[in-house]
Amino acid sequence: MAPPTLRSEALVRSIVERMERGASLRQVSLEPGMPAWFTLMRWQRRDPALKARFAQARAWGRGVRFEGRHQDRFRFDPVRALELVERVRAGEPLRKLARRDGVVERQALNGWKRASPDFGLRLEAAKLAGRAVRARRQAMRPLPWPWDEALSDRIVLRVMRGERLIDVARGPDFPGLHVLRRWRREHPEFDGALKSAIRRGRRVAVSGRGRYTPQMAEQVCARIAAGAALSDIRDDPALPHDNTIRAWTRTRPDFAARLADARDFRAWLVGDEIVDIAATATPATVKEAARRIGRLRTRLRATAPKRPV
Repeated sequence: MAPPTLRSEALVRSIVERMERGASLRQVSLEPGMPAWFTLMRWQRRDPALKARFAQARAWGRGVRFEGRHQDRFRFDPVRALELVERVRAGEPLRKLARRDGVVERQALNGWKRASPDFGLRLEAAKLAGRAVRARRQAMRPLPWPWDEALSDRIVLRVMRGERLIDVARGPDFPGLHVLRRWRREHPEFDGALKSAIRRGRRVAVSGRGRYTPQMAEQVCARIAAGAALSDIRDDPALPHDNTIRAWTRTRPDFAARLADARDFRAWLVGDEIVDIAATATPATVKEAARRIGRLRTRLRATAPKRPV
């Protein structure tokens, strides 16, 4: 039995160089003077850094083998390389140039970097210069939606009346939220006025939601009769809070009676649906029917009033 091969940095470097030239790790293990396959596997298990080094060399060698099979496709072209560097330095993004319909495709570009390290260095310097060019162009470009004091006053007025800022910004005649954020940064007086308008608008919206009207009562009862719970109504910004609804039932007996009728109708709808599911169930669908009935019963218990209102 051959003695185990001692690991050394020179030996590891020799293995990595062979792998970078295109040889696989198994092919390296078959060469005279090289460690056996199982020895190389043991080294990698014991040293994660060596495993990562071998993986990097394997990836490089895979590219070398691929280029060897497509030499005409990946042969370094100095003229096209110079054109690529100049266009990148002028500010064109490399991702748009390194594709099939550009100056060179990405795989060929990686092959050029391996074939000419000097080209890789010049390309990295060109990328830095191109980023600076694009930054200067961006700084000189006029901003969309320049500051308009009259328009800012209209925005503040609409928010003060109870509209949400996001709803105002969605209008076709108003700037978007990203423009409003820029306006607030550049004009502190507009930011302060908008903050005050938002606070006042919230009070207006809440007071509007809590005011009893026959139309609002009709909407609440219709939602309850359709199957909604008080928590669903609470989450609707156009309808009153559930605590407000409970207060209405204490102070308005007519509304309390209508709400009780809506709840009875909702329970009747759920019960009718349970009966329908049970009647149409078959031996093949009985388990699914039982699950649906269980969910409906849970919903019925959840929407039932916990205490008299």
